[in-house]
Amino acid sequence: MNFGTRGEIVMSLDTSAAPNTVANFVDLVNQQFYNGIILHRYEVGFVIQGGDPLTKTLPLTDPRIGTGGPGYTIPFEASPLRHNQYAVAMALNSVRSDTAGSQFYITLEPEPSLDDDYCVFGNVTSGQAVVDALRRGDTIVSAVTEAP
Repeated sequence: MNFGTRGEIVMSLDTSAAPNTVANFVDLVNQQFYNGIILHRYEVGFVIQGGDPLTKTLPLTDPRIGTGGPGYTIPFEASPLRHNQYAVAMALNSVRSDTAGSQFYITLEPEPSLDDDYCVFGNVTSGQAVVDALRRGDTIVSAVTEAP
């Protein structure tokens, strides 16, 4: 995932832990869904979040930011993966709900309180310093998939 001047990150996605979630994320990447999306949430020492397509057309101050998705939701998957530092997980409207679509977050520190309530489907394997530098307002310039 390329963030322009901020740099690139590489994620490893775990199809055995969350097969449907990974398939959905990869499909969205392959459709170039994430290209141009702005990260809309940053909480110091907690998470950086993106995936809302409304950020392509609305200012980040618009109250609808954070509510957008691909037009569908996928069922919640209980993942055995933990919210370690740099975990990649699906954002939900409420814990353990079938409300995931396109919004994802990356943990900036270990967050065991989120374990089992949100689907972790991968982790950042390269570019951790880039993740640490990301802030609300940074743009996903492009995202691509590569075979393992």
